[in-house]
Amino acid sequence: MTSLVIFYLFLTPLFLNVEMTVRLVGPDPCEGRVEIYYGNAWGTICSGNWDIADVEVVCRELNCGAPVDASTNGKYGLGPPYSGLTYFQCSGKESELMSCPYTILPHSHSFTSDSGAKCSGKNF
Repeated sequence: MTSLVIFYLFLTPLFLNVEMTVRLVGPDPCEGRVEIYYGNAWGTICSGNWDIADVEVVCRELNCGAPVDASTNGKYGLGPPYSGLTYFQCSGKESELMSCPYTILPHSHSFTSDSGAKCSGKNF
């Protein structure tokens, strides 16, 4: 556990200076598996603590209306490899997902633990 804490404390700042982009991959641009782009690759987000407040931020960031559902069961199928990001703790007021507290926790990950989001639709 000590090495995990040290890993988290020392590597988290490395990600703070990297531009990250969020997208939803699914049946609609405002519904799907949550993926994040950094280090020249797309990756999924683990569903630990994933909830409607996190989805609210994703919907806002993507201009996709109000949050409808937070899925934590890989509902949107197999995607790219896991990004190492998990345990998002958004209040729901943030403008970007990466403004929320989160944890970098590389671990054995199945797509059935990927986070998903469904929003009401585009805001015009």
